[in-house]
Amino acid sequence: MDQINKIIGKNLKRFRIEKGYTLDQVAELTNVSKSMIGQIERGESTPTVTTLWKISNGLKISFSSLMEDESEESFVIKKEDLDSLSADEGYKVYTYIPFNINRKFEAFMIELKPQIKHESPAHTEALFEYVFVLSGEIEITAKQIATIIKKDEMLRFKANTSHSYFNLSSNQDAKAIVVIVYP
Repeated sequence: MDQINKIIGKNLKRFRIEKGYTLDQVAELTNVSKSMIGQIERGESTPTVTTLWKISNGLKISFSSLMEDESEESFVIKKEDLDSLSADEGYKVYTYIPFNINRKFEAFMIELKPQIKHESPAHTEALFEYVFVLSGEIEITAKQIATIIKKDEMLRFKANTSHSYFNLSSNQDAKAIVVIVYP
């Protein structure tokens, strides 16, 4: 986990400096305390998914750009080599493809324990999420419309409103690949 914290911290500081913001300004824009922003930049804190979404929305950057390792080499990405981020108990996110300005998308895998619901805040841009269920059944609610997505099915929705993911199973984990496409 230390490695991902260092990457997040380095990227946050880089974005802050590129935009010419002080720690106070980032705190105001993101609704995350100045001390927490400083701890994240120094790699001293393990930010939650919710905190990272607040930062990415406030700075108008992609969620996964905070976790992007700037290495340009080809390599196999294995889940066991990735650090997971947790927003809620029973909800994990693994970033497989961080956002890159040239790609205009990011991809990650989510895991939900049985009967776990994760609320995601609205994204600041009119972007689309594509959710492909790998296992289980996930109820996705967006714009107050609930849709059940089963294994080997995909849902595409506009994610500029708050939305949620709920694992309907009482005894099986649910997994999905989420691709966010930016305008």
